Amino acid sequence: MGVATEPRGAALLMEFMALANHRKEIRTEIAAYAERYRESQVAALTVILRSEASTSMHCPRR
Repeated sequence: MGVATEPRGAALLMEFMALANHRKEIRTEIAAYAERYRESQVAALTVILRSEASTSMHCPRR
């Protein structure tokens, strides 16, 4: 489970988002973290998809 899906984590996330509305530095850091997180997700998916492509020459049909 991710932080945003757990009640305490979601509450903390909401507090940081509210704080970010009033503090530019917090908003900037949250945006920078979101970008780093997105980049790590793209990297992980790239590895997975390349691995899948090496074992299969086509995408599976649904």
